[in-house]
Amino acid sequence: MKIPALLTAGEKKDPGQVAVQFCKTVHPSYVQIELPDMLDAVITYKGDKEIYKGNPVLFYEALSVLVNLAHRMCRHENGGNRLW
Repeated sequence: MKIPALLTAGEKKDPGQVAVQFCKTVHPSYVQIELPDMLDAVITYKGDKEIYKGNPVLFYEALSVLVNLAHRMCRHENGGNRLW
């Protein structure tokens, strides 16, 4: 799977395609399982590399909302009404 660091010119012109690709690749149930695990990993990390732990719960909540919104947009698009 290709994991871009930045959006391509085409993706910038039509960012909805990125959400659609994400929805095709990542099932909502997988996100519900993995996001809490990632949050726990950040909170409990005690490795050699120093990481910024600012407000991981706020970040987790925002990321969760964005993922759920992407899946809603994809479901809505499949119903015939395009949101982007």
